[in-house]
Amino acid sequence: MPQLIIADSTLRNFMGHSFEYAHSLAVAARAQGVNVVVLGHESIIPEVQQELHAVPCFRHGIDDDLAPRFLNSRFLSGLRDRVNYRLHCRSMRAALNSLAGRIEFSRDTTVFFHTLRHNQILPIVRWAESLPEPNRPRMVVMLRFTAYPSYEDPSSTEPYYRHALRTLELGPAADRFQLVTDSDLLQDEFSEYTSLKIDVVGIPHGEAQAELQPESKSPLTLGYAGDARRNKGFHLLPGLLGALRAELQSGQLRAEIQSPVRSSSEWDVRNAVESLRRLPVHLIEQPLSGGEYAELLRQIDIMLLPYTLEHYHSQSSGIFCEALSRGIPVVVPRGTWMADQITKTGGGVTFLPEDACSLEAAVRALIANYPEVKSKALAGRSEWNSQHNAAAVLRSIMPGWGA
Repeated sequence: MPQLIIADSTLRNFMGHSFEYAHSLAVAARAQGVNVVVLGHESIIPEVQQELHAVPCFRHGIDDDLAPRFLNSRFLSGLRDRVNYRLHCRSMRAALNSLAGRIEFSRDTTVFFHTLRHNQILPIVRWAESLPEPNRPRMVVMLRFTAYPSYEDPSSTEPYYRHALRTLELGPAADRFQLVTDSDLLQDEFSEYTSLKIDVVGIPHGEAQAELQPESKSPLTLGYAGDARRNKGFHLLPGLLGALRAELQSGQLRAEIQSPVRSSSEWDVRNAVESLRRLPVHLIEQPLSGGEYAELLRQIDIMLLPYTLEHYHSQSSGIFCEALSRGIPVVVPRGTWMADQITKTGGGVTFLPEDACSLEAAVRALIANYPEVKSKALAGRSEWNSQHNAAAVLRSIMPGWGA
């Protein structure tokens, strides 16, 4: 029997893309008789464990800061990066080694690592090389994050990506690896770091809801989904919703804003949450269950994605994908992969990245032309979902899928 192992060190709860990504793939694969194992963080909550039949595995997530606090000085940033890298590599290798005796691998096993950074790829390569060749599984590694999130010159992460991919190229397990990404822009970037083939695959998501007619609706609900982070432009929301205060107070508009703060060090995000508490908006400060999140998406008429250009110039977004799959018009920054998709579908508007005035103008323009933009969003929904769904991803990463 074919086996699919979905590995994600960030999978702790229902927040972000981690749960929906794993859930949609697991449901589709199990429906075809595939044995599915989901590996999550050690602190994965019981509700997610039960829903996904998940196994606690990883001690650290991709964004955990493992370096000692005495290295926090900006004068020691280079040393701090190297220490963090080595500790993450050690943690990932220990987690993978712990699978011995817990999971049986074979040539029919596919291990899919869909959320990785530069600090986790090398230990995966070394672990794969350590497994007995006759039972070495297929390894599918998703390259999801750019090595240039802040247009750094030089990049602090590019050398680690190059080293890991070069090690893979020259090692004995290269033929058992498949490199994938979900953005053609990232495919171009990482093709400069390796001669190995990189495939572009779709983005899986939960089953989309029934279409809504693009009729005039009042009040319209503006929505922000996911956790509160600076690289997702959360700090821009108080200015935008403050400018729309009159419409919110009169009931012409509503706002549903998810606002769990991921990092306590992001003071501008924490201040933004405090500012939003003084506005007539509904803040959702606790993580939602899968059903609650689906209900939130059903309420949202306009999805706000004011992400920063530096982090999202080439990266995809699970929330963006979920919005397009449901025919929800979106607001996205220009110059991003998301903006490229909108030029094809017309199901949204764009604004100048991190420009509060441009963001407000874009939202007001979308509100004024909502029936027309909603029609385009619904019209593009079918083509989008034909490319971005769990079955399409499984066909790309599992040989013989659906045969």
